[in-house]
Amino acid sequence: MKISKIIAPYRIGVCLLGALILTSLAHVTAQTRIMPIGDSITWGKTATDEDASAEGYRSILRTMLIDGGSNVEFVGPYGSAENRGFFANNAKIDWFIADTARGDILDHISTVLSAHNPEIALLHIGTNDLGRGIPIGDYSTSGTLMHRLHTLTGAITSHSSVTHLLLCRIIPKLTTPGELAQTAQFNNGLEQMLNGLTQAQLAKVQVVDMYTPFYANQTTYYTLDMDRVHPNTAGYTRMAEIFYQYLRRIFIPSFTDEFARTPATPVGNDWVTSAGIRIVDNAESGGGALTYRNPSGPGDTWWNNLAVWETSEDLTTVSIKFTGTTSSMPSNAAGLANVGLAVGLDAASATANGYLVWVHNGYLNIKTIAAGNANDGVDISVGRQAFAPLQPGDIFKVSYRKAQDANYFTITVTSGGQDRSVTLSDPGRRAGNAATLYSGILFRGYTGTPYEYYVDNFMVETQLDDNTPPDAPYNLVSGLVTKTTAYLSWTAPGDDGSIGTASAYDLRYTTSPIPDLATNPDGFANATIVPGLPQPRVAGSSQNFTVTGLVPGTRYYFRMQAIDGWGNKSRLSNEVTVRTGDAGFTVETFDRPPEPDGTIGPDWNIDPSEYTISYQAGTGEGELMRVPAPGWGRVAIYTGRTNPSIVKMVWGADATRAGISMGGLALMLDNSNITVANGYLLWIREQQWSPTQITRMVYLYDIRLGRVDPDVKIAETAYTLRDAGGNVVFPQRGDTMTVIMDWFDPSGIKFDVQVNGKPATDAPLYDPQKRHNTAVKYAGIMLGGGDNNNVTSFYVSSELTTVGSLQTLSYPATARVGTTLADSLKILIRDGNNNPLPNTPVWFWVTTPADAS
Repeated sequence: MKISKIIAPYRIGVCLLGALILTSLAHVTAQTRIMPIGDSITWGKTATDEDASAEGYRSILRTMLIDGGSNVEFVGPYGSAENRGFFANNAKIDWFIADTARGDILDHISTVLSAHNPEIALLHIGTNDLGRGIPIGDYSTSGTLMHRLHTLTGAITSHSSVTHLLLCRIIPKLTTPGELAQTAQFNNGLEQMLNGLTQAQLAKVQVVDMYTPFYANQTTYYTLDMDRVHPNTAGYTRMAEIFYQYLRRIFIPSFTDEFARTPATPVGNDWVTSAGIRIVDNAESGGGALTYRNPSGPGDTWWNNLAVWETSEDLTTVSIKFTGTTSSMPSNAAGLANVGLAVGLDAASATANGYLVWVHNGYLNIKTIAAGNANDGVDISVGRQAFAPLQPGDIFKVSYRKAQDANYFTITVTSGGQDRSVTLSDPGRRAGNAATLYSGILFRGYTGTPYEYYVDNFMVETQLDDNTPPDAPYNLVSGLVTKTTAYLSWTAPGDDGSIGTASAYDLRYTTSPIPDLATNPDGFANATIVPGLPQPRVAGSSQNFTVTGLVPGTRYYFRMQAIDGWGNKSRLSNEVTVRTGDAGFTVETFDRPPEPDGTIGPDWNIDPSEYTISYQAGTGEGELMRVPAPGWGRVAIYTGRTNPSIVKMVWGADATRAGISMGGLALMLDNSNITVANGYLLWIREQQWSPTQITRMVYLYDIRLGRVDPDVKIAETAYTLRDAGGNVVFPQRGDTMTVIMDWFDPSGIKFDVQVNGKPATDAPLYDPQKRHNTAVKYAGIMLGGGDNNNVTSFYVSSELTTVGSLQTLSYPATARVGTTLADSLKILIRDGNNNPLPNTPVWFWVTTPADAS
């Protein structure tokens, strides 16, 4: 006898006089110690329970585990006696790895682990780190969130007591669209961070996707009008359910029967079988194989020879491996068309009801089993699909899942080291709905020569409630492409393959082709994540989205994938390539002296007491400068173009870091009058609080009546631009700051910030309220006084619209009919944003004046 039972991280194979001894994890250790680690979400804070008296997911999860028969103890320095852990309100990643106390975290993670020795750690951390001025970055760059998370994860997985770390993709932070986008960036960085762990550390880690189910069910799992960070009771219950499923895979074992025992019938060892099912010799595996032989008489060709393994109770992922061609009992393709897996069985009985799944005549088939017989079973027509015949040595696997809308079958065949998989369903839910389910094998009978169908081993295992990925989104195509946007459309896949509705999309782009995940997973992982995507619709639906914030005159490559509520990810979609239109910038230099009245040109509205041009007559060069005075000046408004979607400025030759920290762009102004204009001020600021503490942020403030309102900070995010060595690249003299705006984004007015053409932040800034979105918009500059922050040039680019105005530049003199005019008729045509429209045709008519003679 050889039957293996696997309990991660323990491996147990017990043989005693032909009998199998099954030992649960609770018998291996008296108790399994679990340590929840994190911030106020782990603590259990809610909008209506700020003291976390209900203890969030911890209390719910512990009850689930105990009710499920697990012998567990929650350990740690904080929490109630039953639901302890290591957490604190407002906790950040570095609190757990600091050498000194931070907030309410008094000890280093390694100290706490040694004090409590948990076998399993649950880690959900990072929410409070977002939007605090620290770049997400990568694990190899010191000072980034990923470097801190790598340090914390490494400390946990290096501890001798820890055998499993359930590391969470954190739930969405919904306070602003920008912080939601940062959450997605953080979770992407988390998965890449794992590349920095050793193999021994990585073997302990299981990534748990909390983000996707919460993103897809925001109104259910949050009380959005009160708290957009912490879950409500339903949300904490969902967190507990997700953790429970992953812990169940640790606590509940998987079983394999290799039939390596004396050829016999009955089969024994918890098998319940019809007559004729027996073990035969199999020299290939050093033991036996399971097959069917007529017990007496000529036999029949009915599907009524069922073997059910009692050990499969509620382990609904089942697989069989067929004997190969080198076996003493070799299978053949013809025989394997007459054996299948029995799943969703309602009893450990040879007369059970359930489903039969098998491959025959090039098709995948599903039929119902009634009283152990599938011969007259109902053919699940939606499950009939072309599928290559099974071959000797193949592994045939079915993951069965019952759900309210349908019963699902994910069928996978491993042949020659390659997998092929498909998900089918029974919307009628005709079988497989019992509270307790079993699995087994169903052999078809024969007359005459026996079928060569030999099962080398049979395996049942624990899986998540859903381990079937969606199909890839398909028919991804581009539509209208402008200077900064690209319209994309696609067809929605399902939740399970092509069935149902997925939970989220992940759309990304780069400026070079994105390879398939199997070829190079880093290509998609390192691509730019597009925020604000729509929720998936039911499979087969058409969907679309406009990507904004693109750089003009640039070729982009897009691919996307779908994700279900358990974090199963699809393959990548087809790739789409677009090229954005050239910007056609209007460039405003200041290479001129100010006017005698102090103004600086017809296209600028300024207060001459606050702004002027510093002009060098010898070189003919000039820069816009702020007249020395404390604080911010009024806005300087450019009127030469309206509705610019891209605005840039170049810092002057003497600009300093301190000066640049007090200068920015005035955007989306609703008036050209500097005393009444309202809009936004966006600027980059570096502040040094101590010799070792420096923050670098990008701010979005409100402009009211031409001046910045210091009390209305609309958004902020960390300045994250770094060079290849991980060093901060802060703007300096001669550098260009660019802002690309999208006032059509459904999440709010969106601002993408770049320095020298490279993203300056991990995520865009947003104004969800769309405070300033008038039909006519202006842009300009705001500078603080007394700083070296001159501006050498200013650029705007507006999308072209229809003809807005015609201006006559020259008008020919009158002449007699039949003679040549002395001059040409010259007309300047502008669009609605004041952009010139060259080569636009003009139709005109020559008329005879009333006084002509």
